[in-house]
Amino acid sequence: MAAAPGTTKSRARILKFFNEADLNKNGYLSLEEFGKALKKHGYKMSHLAIKKQFVRFDLNHDNRISPDEFLACMGEMPEHVHDMAAIRKMFLAYDKNGDGVIDRAEMEQVFRDMGWNQRNLKDIDHIMAKLDKNRNGAIEYEEFVRFFGAPQ
Repeated sequence: MAAAPGTTKSRARILKFFNEADLNKNGYLSLEEFGKALKKHGYKMSHLAIKKQFVRFDLNHDNRISPDEFLACMGEMPEHVHDMAAIRKMFLAYDKNGDGVIDRAEMEQVFRDMGWNQRNLKDIDHIMAKLDKNRNGAIEYEEFVRFFGAPQ
């Protein structure tokens, strides 16, 4: 189900995303700004896919994306695309050293952020063992997604 671009909450969220992406603050997104923003917010796309999305978002074909174009197109995207981007963004935030996996210390921080106290944290090793399907000692993105219950 697509997010309704007209609702106050979704409209505000999308406009905040646009304003953060508009690095030069000219009121429009260039291809470069658009690509950087998508990656920063967890949307996993190749450079070619980003270019295709840019063309799709640029409704009036002026080689830039206005806030109205951005609102219209982001609102049309299926909600699961936004959900997966949010999970990817969370994964990237917890992968502090940028090695593409979440190790035990990083996973402990995930659970601290979820409100776990010291007593609950003793279960981290058990949880890590259960999540680490390939037994490499770390949680990869697919394992992280599976844990948080989002469809892959």
